[in-house]
Amino acid sequence: MLTILHKAMGSPPHIFNSEKMQRTRRVLRVVLLLTLTVLVTHPLIGQSVQLTVPDTTAQRGDTLLVPVYASSLTGQNVFAGKLVLSYNSGMMFVSGIETAGTLLQNGPIVQFNATTRQLAFATHQPLTGSGVLVRLKVATFAAPSTMSDSIKITSALFNEGSPATVIDNGRFRFLSITVAPKTPSVTLVVGDTLPFSASGDVHPPLSWSTSDAAVGTMTTTGVLRTHAVGQLKVLVQDAAGLRDSTNLFAVNSPSLRSLTLSLRDTAFRQTLTFDLPLYITDVTSLGIISSQFTLTYSSSILQAVDVIQAGSKTSSWLTPAFSISGGRIDVALAGSQPLSGAGILVFVRFRVGATASGSTTINISNVLFNESIHANNVAATFTALSAPTLVLSPNTAILTRGQTQTFTVTSGGTPPYTWSTLHPAIATIDPSTGTLTAVARGTTAVRVVDALGFSATSGSIVINDIRASLPDTSVAVADSLEIPLFLENVTGLGIIAFDFRVSYNSGVARFREIITAGTMSNGFTVTARDTLDTLRVAAAGPTP
Repeated sequence: MLTILHKAMGSPPHIFNSEKMQRTRRVLRVVLLLTLTVLVTHPLIGQSVQLTVPDTTAQRGDTLLVPVYASSLTGQNVFAGKLVLSYNSGMMFVSGIETAGTLLQNGPIVQFNATTRQLAFATHQPLTGSGVLVRLKVATFAAPSTMSDSIKITSALFNEGSPATVIDNGRFRFLSITVAPKTPSVTLVVGDTLPFSASGDVHPPLSWSTSDAAVGTMTTTGVLRTHAVGQLKVLVQDAAGLRDSTNLFAVNSPSLRSLTLSLRDTAFRQTLTFDLPLYITDVTSLGIISSQFTLTYSSSILQAVDVIQAGSKTSSWLTPAFSISGGRIDVALAGSQPLSGAGILVFVRFRVGATASGSTTINISNVLFNESIHANNVAATFTALSAPTLVLSPNTAILTRGQTQTFTVTSGGTPPYTWSTLHPAIATIDPSTGTLTAVARGTTAVRVVDALGFSATSGSIVINDIRASLPDTSVAVADSLEIPLFLENVTGLGIIAFDFRVSYNSGVARFREIITAGTMSNGFTVTARDTLDTLRVAAAGPTP
C-alpha cells in the first residue's frame, strides 16, 4: 500500500538496502493481504460518506486552515482514500495539510501534492468517527482576482469506490467593505458637501480621509467638504483594516455650475444613418478653445461612424480627432477661436443596426474643456425603430407575354421609389413608374427601394405564353348549358395539340360532352375523361 501511495502522489519511494527493509516488506504484504481479505469476504454494505468543505471567509493576504468534514466513518471499513481539489489559483494557494486533531492524526500515512492538488491516505486500521477529516493550509492573495469562489473537492474515492461519497462544497469569500457612491452622480463645486457610506463586512468605527486634503476633507461621519478646484478620492478603513476608495472625481469652480454638455432623446429606423447633436450651454467669456468627451452606447443598436463639424460651433476649428471601439467613441476638438454663446458643439454621426431593437442610453463622460474645465453631463435615450414594411399592390400577378401591370406601394415606405425585377429577361419594369411588361414565359418578382433605402420584394409574378379562362355562368336547376373555354390570340404559335383539366362539384353539375363545333378546335380529335369531379381533356389536330 505504501508503494501504491507513493506512485499515486507522484513521489519516488524510499530505497532501503537492509534486512529491516525485507522484514518491512513482508509485514506490508501481510497487512495488504489481510486488508484485501476483509474487503473480499466482508462486502461493505454501508451508507455513503458525506465530505463537506464549509463556507469560509478571510481577509486578503490571510493564511488559514480550512477543515474538510466527514460524516460517520464507523463501520464503513475505510482503509484508504484519495481526494482531488480544485480552487481559483488567482485567489489562493493550498500549500499543504494539517492532520493534528483530525480523523487522520494517528496511524494513517497521509500525503498531499500541492502541484496536482491531490491528497491520499492509507492506514492499517479502518477510520472511525466523524468530524474533521483533514485541514487544508490555505494562503490567500493580497490582490485576489475575484472576491468569491470555492475550494472544491472534485472527486473523492474511498477503498477504490466503497463506500460511496457525497460532496458538499462551500464558498470561499474575502471580507470586504464598499464605499458609496463610487463616483458622485452630481457635479461638485467648491463649497459643496456630500455624504458617503460604507457597507459589507464593516467593523466599526470607520476612519474617513481623502487623497487630497487641499481639495476636500472628510468628517468623522463620512461627509465630504470641498475646499478647492481639483480631483480627489474618498478613502475609508474599518477597525479590522478593511479598506475601500471611490473612483477619482472632480471638484469644480462655482462659476461652472451651469456649464452643461447634453444630448436629447431621439429615435431612428434600422439601417439609417443620422447626425446626433451635442448641445452646450452658454460659454461666452470662458475662453474655451479645446474640448474632449466620450460617448458610450450599446454597440448592438448603434455604431458611431464619424464626427461632423459643419453647422456646429466648432465648424472653424481643426478637424476633430476621434477613435471608435465597440460601443464607445472618444472625441477631441481644438481651434484658435474661443467659443461663444450656446448651441451645438459638434455632431456625431451614427448608423442604426440592421437588426437593432429596443433602446440604449447614450452616456457622456470624460468631458473636459481647455484641459481643466469640467462640465455637467446630460445623457439621452436612443430608440431603434423597426424598418418599415413596404406593402406592394398587387403582391402577385399572372400575366401573358406583352401584357402590362402597374405596381404601387400602398403603405410603409417613403417616396420616391425605385423599381426593378429579379429576372429582366422574363419581365421588365419602369424604375420610376412601376409599370411592368411581360416579356417571356417564366416566374419573376418585383423589388422596390424607397427614398431611405428600405426595400420589399413581391410574391411570384408568373408570365405565361397563353391566357385561358372560363367565364362565370348562371343556369336554372335541371337545365343544360355550354361553358366556353376562352383563349387569347394564339396566332403564329403553331398549336396543334392541347390538354387541360377542369375541376367541379358533381353535386351541382354533371359533365355531358366536349363541343368543338364553332370553336378554334373545330376539326380536332378530342378525348375526355371525367373522374372524381375532375374533367381531363386532350386534343390534337392537323391545322395550328
